Amino acid sequence: MLQRLAHFSCLVVAQWQSAKADAEQALFEQQFVSSGGATSQMDPGEVLGACFMISMRTALADPSFQEVLAKLGEGRLPKKDAADVDFCRMVAVCMEGLSGDELQQFNDGRLQQLPKSYVEESKQEEARAKVLHMVDAAWSELQV
Repeated sequence: MLQRLAHFSCLVVAQWQSAKADAEQALFEQQFVSSGGATSQMDPGEVLGACFMISMRTALADPSFQEVLAKLGEGRLPKKDAADVDFCRMVAVCMEGLSGDELQQFNDGRLQQLPKSYVEESKQEEARAKVLHMVDAAWSELQV
């Protein structure tokens, strides 16, 4: 009896985790579609990957970037602290603004760094809010 109850508990937990992951993925996708920059035809993971790479190439000149990247990779950079980090603000701005054409340019190797307009936007106070309001699924992917 206890064994069946334990098995049932595992099934319930697995279903709950699956439903939570589906809901987070839907929020992750909604962030891109609702921002107006990305379209429903764009894969949110592809957008995040492109924004990460072109922001990273732009941020390489910053001496503190290596430390920030290490903290991100180890999951030791909370959103509230990340909102003060240039790299994280650049990624957040890019995620909301990247167009289909820009994504294609990235995929073709023609977009190597973050466009200057995104860099300038990332310096504005509103960019902090973009980091703070990043959905958990996107934030989790950024920390990998």
